Amino acid sequence: MVDGYGAGSFMVACKIKGMVVAEVSDERSAYMTREHNNAQMITLGAQVVGNKLAENIVKGFLSGKYAAGRHQIRVDMLNKMIER
Repeated sequence: MVDGYGAGSFMVACKIKGMVVAEVSDERSAYMTREHNNAQMITLGAQVVGNKLAENIVKGFLSGKYAAGRHQIRVDMLNKMIER
């Protein structure tokens, strides 16, 4: 999801029950949020990142795979918070 700074779309996406979303502005964060947090969506700010960087961020996010393992504890805590 893309908007001016990524924050507005992040706040809206967080309202969707069960959605794990991260606001990112670099390739590494995009990859890691998928690998460690099992994020389903990222938000980007068009006024923060350029076209080529945005493309690389999306590629990083899509190439990431959830690692589970020790990260599952955090994901379970996030899911528990959502259930309330």
